[in-house]
Parts: sequence; C-alpha cells; structure tokens
Amino acid sequence: GRKIAFGKSTAGNSFYIPVYFSIDYDPGLIEGSFAEVFLIGELKENMIVVSNSAMMEEFGKFYVFVAHDDGDFVKRFISTGYSDGESTVVMDGLYENEKIVSEGAYLIKLSQMTTVAPAHNH
Repeated sequence: GRKIAFGKSTAGNSFYIPVYFSIDYDPGLIEGSFAEVFLIGELKENMIVVSNSAMMEEFGKFYVFVAHDDGDFVKRFISTGYSDGESTVVMDGLYENEKIVSEGAYLIKLSQMTTVAPAHNH
C-alpha cells in the first residue's frame, strides 16, 4: 500500500491526525472500513518512555509506582507527552534509571488500598 493523504495538525488536547492509505485488495477487508494502526515516527533521543501498562490513572492524572531499594513501591504522579498507543513519553516526574512497575501495577494499587482491621478484644 501507500500513503495518499494526511492531516496537517492536531487538536490541542489530542496527538492524533488522520492518515489515509491505499492498500492492495484483500477479500477480508471491507471498503471504507476503519482500522487502528500505529505508525512509528522519527526516533527521539534522551526521553523517558514507559509502557502504558505501567501507568495508572486517578481523576484524570497519571501515575506510576516507583520501586525503592527497601522493597516498597511509591505512587508518583507524572506528566505525559506523546503516546503511540503502547508506550508514552514521560515529560516530568521520573528520572533516568529509576525502576518502575511495568506489569501488575493494579495489584500494587489494590494492596495499598487495604487496611488491617483492629484486633478484637473485650
């Protein structure tokens, strides 16, 4: 296939632009249908990028769990940038070589929400 047209700008709160392709005939595809695709642009250097599975959302703000040497995990809010649907650029809130939870972040969130009931006594 080949690219035939694309949008020139994005909305202020979106990083998506329409791109139109012409592709070879495939009987499994229906003319005019939509597809979700991920296009890789130019490589950027010196950026911190995390897997979308590492990010949690709370009231519209994103955070990750940062692993500490003592085994604890600390919730840290981050500012996000561009995303390709699988990974997202972190603009602020993380530093190079920090370890974060990339899978199972929801389980850590649940474990931090639980509390121990007080002992029963008479």
